[in-house]
Amino acid sequence: MGVIESFWIWIFIIPSVVLIATRILSYVKFKELASSALGKVVVGISYVSIVSVVIDVYKFQILGLIAVLFYIYVIIGIYKSFRINKSKFKFF
Repeated sequence: MGVIESFWIWIFIIPSVVLIATRILSYVKFKELASSALGKVVVGISYVSIVSVVIDVYKFQILGLIAVLFYIYVIIGIYKSFRINKSKFKFF
């Protein structure tokens, strides 16, 4: 009860490192950190997943959901960090 397997830890460590790297790259490139709605949802469901692991209710379903959302959030973060800042290239 209240124990998470190492499999889940590795599933969340990999995108965490990638997300940190993309956030640093985005800040260095654009000098701003924007918080998205999906990021807030991921953080909220992360809190719910912590509670579900502790009380062992729907643990695997919530961990699977947060893993999918976290990977989507990382993919969006990678996309945003590599896009061109269009405000720097205004012609008019």
